[in-house]
Amino acid sequence: MGLVWVMTGVSSVTAEDFEEIVVTADKAMGRTVTAELITGSGFLLAPVPDSSDFYYLTNKHVIEGSRALAVFFSSNGEIFQYNAKVLHTSAGLDLAVLRLSPDGDTLPDPVFLPIASRDMRKGEPVAALGYPGSADEIVSNDANPALFETTLTQGAVSKVFMGTWVRDGSSLEIVQHTASVNKGNSGGPLLDSCGQVIGVNTKISQETPSGFPTNGTFWASSSNSIAGFLSIVKVPYYVENSSCGSDASGASGSAMTRGVPAWVYIVAGVIGVALIGGGVTLFLTNKTQGATGIKPVGRGRKAALRLRMAGSPDTTLTAGQLKAGVTIGRSSENALVVNQEGLSRVHARIDLQNRVLRVTDMGTTNGTTVNGQKLTPNTPVQVTTASDIRLGGIPLKLAKPGKS
Repeated sequence: MGLVWVMTGVSSVTAEDFEEIVVTADKAMGRTVTAELITGSGFLLAPVPDSSDFYYLTNKHVIEGSRALAVFFSSNGEIFQYNAKVLHTSAGLDLAVLRLSPDGDTLPDPVFLPIASRDMRKGEPVAALGYPGSADEIVSNDANPALFETTLTQGAVSKVFMGTWVRDGSSLEIVQHTASVNKGNSGGPLLDSCGQVIGVNTKISQETPSGFPTNGTFWASSSNSIAGFLSIVKVPYYVENSSCGSDASGASGSAMTRGVPAWVYIVAGVIGVALIGGGVTLFLTNKTQGATGIKPVGRGRKAALRLRMAGSPDTTLTAGQLKAGVTIGRSSENALVVNQEGLSRVHARIDLQNRVLRVTDMGTTNGTTVNGQKLTPNTPVQVTTASDIRLGGIPLKLAKPGKS
């Protein structure tokens, strides 16, 4: 199983409106600028150990093809520049992780935004932070600090669904909302009322399939999709354990997490959308320190499912882990490591979506079957504890905890 690193000194922010939230979140916000003068948004994920560098998240389409990258932060009227190196990208999720190194003075009192670990609720209030190019139009000159001050907009979650950013692309969980975003907001966070990131703003509605213009429809990759990507590429991040709005005041803190595999995808489509990267040029395509304690995932949490496979100890999973998705294979990065001939490095993925348990073959050589039917790669299929699941011919047994 993966491990959860519990970080002391990190607390959640709870407020009835976003006035308190934005004061804190602004300290994590950076304006991404490419050598081609394309701009976007992004935010700090975590410090890079034993350095003054940071991990930073933005959209892939913001930085794609650039010869050089820089990220600018504003603090107390001063501007701080960081040089950026691309570490990991995902075309399907349109996400990119950058490593930022200071070009001069280091940013004082950086904040690392926590990634929400929960289901989003239709109608819940949200806020978008970023650097829309439309806000630059009346700025007096290029040296104006207002260029590096975020724009805040508010709205609500309209719906949460599975879709794709590009036709025939990988499917992911998407949050549709009404917090207005524009070109330049790409990569910026969609925040809930507790200051947690529930999405990365990526696209806006351009027109309906019939050609009518639309307003007030904006889309973000969900926090579940974000967490899955970061876990697969093994980039640390903070995750808030509260559900926000119901028991946020009882949150015990945040956790830095890795080793939780990616969100499971299904095939779907989104029509009539435009990337929102590129502030001026449209480009298509509380400082935390303290002791770290280590404890196994699932300790103190209610077990939901047990995985059993020959050659590996039984693995018990919580509902939260299943919602994020878990992988099985020979590599140590998997939740269930089975070192048997016939299995691929990352062979299959299991997740829980809308109370439906699913298994996905990850494009393996020897394949995955459910009840004798070979699965189409990267296409999830519903399963139950009674299903006959075989990975490369090796049986995988799903059982409720306490059952044989």
